[in-house]
Amino acid sequence: MKKTLVLLVVFGMLFSPVFAGDDDWDGFSLQRTTPSGDPILIWNCDWDGEGPFLIHAEFDLESPFEEDMEVEMYVYNPNTNEWFLGHTCKNVDSGGKDCEFYIPVYWGLSEDNEDSYIDLVRAELKNGGETYSKTFNFHISHKRTSDEEFVLEKIDTFNAMMNDLECQEIGIPVANRLSETRELAYGCQMSDAKQEISGAINELEDRINEPGICDAAEVGQEEEETPAPAPPATPPAEETATPPAETAPAPVSPPPVAPATEESGGLCVPALALLAIAAGFAWRKK
Repeated sequence: MKKTLVLLVVFGMLFSPVFAGDDDWDGFSLQRTTPSGDPILIWNCDWDGEGPFLIHAEFDLESPFEEDMEVEMYVYNPNTNEWFLGHTCKNVDSGGKDCEFYIPVYWGLSEDNEDSYIDLVRAELKNGGETYSKTFNFHISHKRTSDEEFVLEKIDTFNAMMNDLECQEIGIPVANRLSETRELAYGCQMSDAKQEISGAINELEDRINEPGICDAAEVGQEEEETPAPAPPATPPAEETATPPAETAPAPVSPPPVAPATEESGGLCVPALALLAIAAGFAWRKK
């Protein structure tokens, strides 16, 4: 019986939230925000200065452990789709502790008057290999500042100028200025974003008014498109005829000796006489 109880206690310790961690820990709660409301009305970025809009938030944090712990408060950035560390609440124990900090909202160039629910803050307490956390969802309606409206208007002007260029080579040196402007505005660095896009427009205007810039570009393009003349073909070297190897003449048989003939082609007289004698001799013997 005692062994059974010990096993139950061990399993209870292993699988209880205290030892296994918890991704929705009840010990973390949001008490109030400034501004408040449902939805919370905010600007995309700080109206009066550089940087994000700040929501003052008060949390009640309770640790599952008796000793003092640290709770890290992460904040979500919708423009980069990333979580970053916004604040660390220290000396949090099992008795609970109030923790206040300003939640930065980096929503530069976001839609105007967008009403949405968003996971904006996540509290995390880590002990060894276990993590206790809770994500807080906010109902927010946000609006653009006058600086954002200025930057967006200048972006439209820049894009229209790029589309109306006489030749695209004019816009190549300033094309990256638009992406740099957006990056600055997304991080609510509005003064730098305004300066970047205004400088890009001025530089583009100077290049448009630069005389002969498109003519030079067209000449360069024509030179690239016109193939270089091919070098004259070299005539093939004449081959020197190689004389055939000398071969020994085939042996020629001497022609048969024809019997001597007279001018008429008959047999010579001595031969005829011999034939007559031989014939007579043969007749007598017979």
